[in-house]
Amino acid sequence: MNHVVGEAFGVHTVPLHPDLAPNFAANTSALDFRYYSVIPASYDEAGWREFLAARNHPDSHGNESFGHAIYVGSELAGMSTVFDFQPTHLKCEIGYTMLFGPWRGSRLNAASKLILMSGLFDEHGMIRVQLKGDARNTPSMKAMLNMGFPLEGTLRCFQHLSGGYRRDVTFFSVLDHEWSRVKAHLEEVCRQRPLEKRS
Repeated sequence: MNHVVGEAFGVHTVPLHPDLAPNFAANTSALDFRYYSVIPASYDEAGWREFLAARNHPDSHGNESFGHAIYVGSELAGMSTVFDFQPTHLKCEIGYTMLFGPWRGSRLNAASKLILMSGLFDEHGMIRVQLKGDARNTPSMKAMLNMGFPLEGTLRCFQHLSGGYRRDVTFFSVLDHEWSRVKAHLEEVCRQRPLEKRS
């Protein structure tokens, strides 16, 4: 497998590169990562460079990871990652999604998921694409439901994080036989939502 490079509804993806660290440092803060289990070591350029580089390296289990930068025209608008890629089981996960604040609520998220899932199902033959998030992150959970991703459920105390917090994680997934329906829904969401930055 390789990076999913594509375009849909005015949004396009390219491989994520550590040289984009200044853009992420300027457009994010610790507050954006309050529900994440893996965060940059620091939110300056050096911390972001390390974090971005890690998105394109295998995880501790040896499963490949592919970081993607998300653009609107020539403007960087965020990132998302295909990781936990398991070719034997034809499954993977989409996560580490971080959209810059002014683009949240636009069709950016739906369009980027449409690009990535189209590549994963139609080009790479995945049979399962998983998404998950902190159960406390209500906006993210609502967004995944609105994009038509089937809810699997919440695993309680799924992760034990620093500070002693026991993290409940909610899982969603799309299977290959569901993809045509989900794809049509994502396309309709993209048609209904503008691609505009909030001031």
